[in-house]
Amino acid sequence: QNKAERAPPVAMNNPLARFNPFNPSPNEPESALTNGIDELLKDAPLPVKVLGGLVKPLIAGLGAALQESQAQGESLLQEAQGALRTDSRVASLLGGDVVVGATFSQSSSNVNGAVSLALQCQLSGEKGEGVVSIRGQGGNGELYVTSLVVQANGQQFEVPTLRGGGGGDVSGGAGGSGVIDIEVVQ
Repeated sequence: QNKAERAPPVAMNNPLARFNPFNPSPNEPESALTNGIDELLKDAPLPVKVLGGLVKPLIAGLGAALQESQAQGESLLQEAQGALRTDSRVASLLGGDVVVGATFSQSSSNVNGAVSLALQCQLSGEKGEGVVSIRGQGGNGELYVTSLVVQANGQQFEVPTLRGGGGGDVSGGAGGSGVIDIEVVQ
């Protein structure tokens, strides 16, 4: 008789295994956050240690997300600085060798892998200082600048990005887009 051969069973990793506080994964490196929790809980009573062990994987995930966000922010800053240095309006207001300085505001979102990041940074050159608002979008680890808005010497304008887009004057109402945003309150 002809028996159908069965494929051997496939061993799958349990997706909940990483939340087991008694079996830490050797694959994942310890972060400063998780090391801090370990140090904090070393002399704690057993129930507190168990609770800390349950929370530790969540905090490790938070640490990884923070590191990824920081790396994406750095790549956005480098791309933005390149675009700002090639813009003639920025050069005339602030000088040719502008530097994107410290970030003083940051927000990010990740919806189903589509990442959005908004930064506000100091901008300085040999002729003066200003502020740049940087917006970036992407996914799969890639993030690129979609919008650069410079505010300096009482002027506000959009700078073209290295990938195209931007370049309009955004200082007055609808700007060059012809779109006016209205909120109706009833």
